Amino acid sequence: MKEGRGFWHSLENYTWKIIERLSPALPWLGLGIIVLVIATSAYGTRASLVGTQGLREAALRAAKVGDYVIAQDLWERMTIKEGDSVLGVESELEDRIYPERVVEREIEKYEGLLAKYPGHRDIYLMLAGLYGQIGKTEQSEQYLELARELDPNNSFFGE
Repeated sequence: MKEGRGFWHSLENYTWKIIERLSPALPWLGLGIIVLVIATSAYGTRASLVGTQGLREAALRAAKVGDYVIAQDLWERMTIKEGDSVLGVESELEDRIYPERVVEREIEKYEGLLAKYPGHRDIYLMLAGLYGQIGKTEQSEQYLELARELDPNNSFFGE
């Protein structure tokens, strides 16, 4: 039993001797790192969903910072009762959460214009840009080529 206490006592003495040899700046450095970690986590919480007052506000904040996966999940969890919401407000929130839907509506609008005014170069260029925004490169290139065929000497095409 006496031997066991001797080991722990000698270990404690050894540890204190090492600490005495260390630079006095090291404890302050450790404290500085701890303060830095706390400040960084506090800064990260500012953009998080902490402090929101419900799913709608949380979904809006997530959409504002570009975290569309969380925003879409929160939107799906929300239950909107008929008559409880102001007309148009929820569609604005939905447009922020699903920005690709705004582009798809624009595509529908320009497709309608194209049916009304076939062969219009500017409509082809708009459709090419819109399809490019949502990642449909094949359709984008197709409309760009149609616009190029209509106006091959345009400086926009760079040829």
